[in-house]
Amino acid sequence: MAEELDGYEFITTEDNDVMLIIYARTTDANNAVCSIDAANHSLTLVRNSEDTLTLQGIGEDISEILSTEEALLVCELIPSENPEESEIVRAYEARINH
Repeated sequence: MAEELDGYEFITTEDNDVMLIIYARTTDANNAVCSIDAANHSLTLVRNSEDTLTLQGIGEDISEILSTEEALLVCELIPSENPEESEIVRAYEARINH
């Protein structure tokens, strides 16, 4: 069963590259894949065989960009009171299933 994830953020660059930022999980990502449900404004990220996350409230702009991409860059971090001191624990690509 997928865990619904509330704490996430998407960042887009000027070139429309998209990065998903989430809090660090306790397990490593392995062959990560994701799928987008534009009609329900959600994204499902399968990090590994035991860790599946569902993100609700994905904006149309993000869904639109990801509908043409092959992979989503995911960055997992440990937050800090000062955002500039947040520690990146993992960065990886999740293949997008269309």
